[in-house]
Amino acid sequence: MGGYVIVFGVAVAARLLLVFLPVGYVSAGQQAIWSWRFFAVFALCFAVAVFLATRSKLPTPEETASGPKRRWLLPLAVGAAVALLTIGSDVVAPAAQARGLTTLHVRGWAALPFYTYGAILLTVVFHFLPIALVAWLAQQVRGRARAALVGVGVLAVAFSEDAGYFLGSRSFATVDALRHVLSVLANGTEAVFIYRFGFLAGLAQRSATYFLWHFAWPLLLTGGHP
Repeated sequence: MGGYVIVFGVAVAARLLLVFLPVGYVSAGQQAIWSWRFFAVFALCFAVAVFLATRSKLPTPEETASGPKRRWLLPLAVGAAVALLTIGSDVVAPAAQARGLTTLHVRGWAALPFYTYGAILLTVVFHFLPIALVAWLAQQVRGRARAALVGVGVLAVAFSEDAGYFLGSRSFATVDALRHVLSVLANGTEAVFIYRFGFLAGLAQRSATYFLWHFAWPLLLTGGHP
């Protein structure tokens, strides 16, 4: 339980830092999710997810950190690979331009607490909570029904961010479409990591992607100036 408390404390500290740092939000939707009002939703989701994860015996952050190194090294490697593939696609066809935005990155030193908080918030609300619920429900059934339930849960998490794109897109033969496919695969992998290795594993994957894609890459483009 202590590991969950530490993660929540980091989220609170990062969110408090944003009060004192200028943040150039990418979109109104992003601003709404990072608001204090949504923080209450995040806190509630975290509490429910921890309760369900404990009841379903998902690995705790302490167990993930102290267990076999692959529990966190593999997610870090996958997260880094996702970031590098995204950066490569951005060089070929800028992602911001495909979405009609000037940038996809929050700039300045605010980016560090911004994406630290964002990685925790999004992992908890959209991945950890659904998978913890699926793991708890899976304990109530046996055999193929359990496998089917877990599979449906992983697929739901995988498409949680990109279903709208695939339902409304007229062409999939674009670099942006490939980015959305990569996003689905990344989200699905994160869901599997949470189910197999615990919440901290999923957070490790997303944190690695965010650090490289949203912080290191823009820093490189600006010559080391945040």
